[in-house]
Amino acid sequence: TEKLAANAVTAGKIAAEAIQTNHISAGAVKADQIAANAVTAAKIAANAVTANKIAAGAVETEKLAANAVTAGKIAAEAIQTNHISAGAVKADQIDANAVTASKILAGAVTADKIAANAVTTNKIAAGAVTSEKIYAGAVTANKIAAGAVTADKLTVDQATINKITAGIGQFGGIVTDNVLVKSADGSTFFDGNVIVTMDGLGNRSELSAGRLTFYRELPGGEEESAYYVARMISGTASDGQTIPINFERPPKVLVAPNLLTLPPRDVWWDPNRKEYRLFNPSSERDEPYTDYQIEAYATNVTASGFTVWCRVTGDRTTHYVPMSTTILTESTPSRISGYSNTPIDVISVDLQFEVSVYMYNRSNVDFYFYYDIEYQASGSSTWVKAVNNARETVEINRGYSIIGWATRSKTHTFKREIVVPTPGIYRVRVTRRSVSYTNWWWPGSNEPRNHSMTTRFMGWTGIGAKVLTTGTANYIAIEGGS
Repeated sequence: TEKLAANAVTAGKIAAEAIQTNHISAGAVKADQIAANAVTAAKIAANAVTANKIAAGAVETEKLAANAVTAGKIAAEAIQTNHISAGAVKADQIDANAVTASKILAGAVTADKIAANAVTTNKIAAGAVTSEKIYAGAVTANKIAAGAVTADKLTVDQATINKITAGIGQFGGIVTDNVLVKSADGSTFFDGNVIVTMDGLGNRSELSAGRLTFYRELPGGEEESAYYVARMISGTASDGQTIPINFERPPKVLVAPNLLTLPPRDVWWDPNRKEYRLFNPSSERDEPYTDYQIEAYATNVTASGFTVWCRVTGDRTTHYVPMSTTILTESTPSRISGYSNTPIDVISVDLQFEVSVYMYNRSNVDFYFYYDIEYQASGSSTWVKAVNNARETVEINRGYSIIGWATRSKTHTFKREIVVPTPGIYRVRVTRRSVSYTNWWWPGSNEPRNHSMTTRFMGWTGIGAKVLTTGTANYIAIEGGS
């Protein structure tokens, strides 16, 4: 260098392609032959050093002195993704422990420096992330974004289940194939559907589907069950008042009189006898004395409500339910009546069957009517079928006295009574199921013809005790219990 004047060798004095790798002998240029700061960024033209000008293996670790490449020697933005060829950096080109926490500055790796999908499962080798490679406190809640961990990103293997089982065992619990969680003494367990607790006598309580049930062990291996009370309401209601509720199941309802005035009993005297009479508040007059009874009960009990009754009743009376007569046909086979206006315990349905036929003498026709009768309590959606496909027969017979053809008709009125299990307000539905007939005649060419059959629902009456006075009652509605 001391034999070359300043700027004696410049880029303009070196022809293009004048210096190539085969012009420089191995070991010709050594570090001790290049003065300090002899090669600086200002002396290397833009794009002077490119990948195609550096031979394979030209730059290796043993050719770089310690601290030869430092952050201060790499200009800002000098290394970018388009400066690194695909496959340029591979795992076998990075020495073990080459990248450690101490070599990465705080804040050097942040979310904005990692491209979307840069880190995926196929880029992380099996066993690459293990507990010993994660420092204590390295993963905290504020380092996990909301929604970063979801169920589809978690898998549970038998080893994990075993660790959970061991954890439960530390608190005296047992996990088996058939029982999900069980206490150490076996007195309490949960099988995924039912929670069961038992005592030393074999009695147990079970909580399932929102219902708590107690089972008592009986001699001989038998047991009896009783439901615990889920909830209850109480109050006071007037006679005939409907109480709305919102239970899961129909409750048990207890009713007792609260305020009820008994009919006064008068004594009537005449010269020969003493007679008791009752005062009827509705007619405001005395009537012949009859025994009476105090009634307090609930009807139409459902999960949505019930009706309370509190009254004094005397003789039984009949209550007609007004309705127009209805002909039941194949196209309109059913008719529903209105409700009774007072509680009844007997339903009496009036039906009428009318037939006619053109027939010869010495002929006989049997007409068959099939029907259903149902009743429904006020406030209930359930129809109770009291008469199912019953048959009523109407017969027409011609004798021998008058010879020849003639039309014969007949009307048969029929009353069907039904006893309901609980007094209440009811309505009735009658359904015509089918009709048919059977002919018998003689001689062979004189078969009856032109048959006509009509079914009529005439109406119905309810029978119940005569109401003398009404009052108020206390009620308790209990959901659950025995």
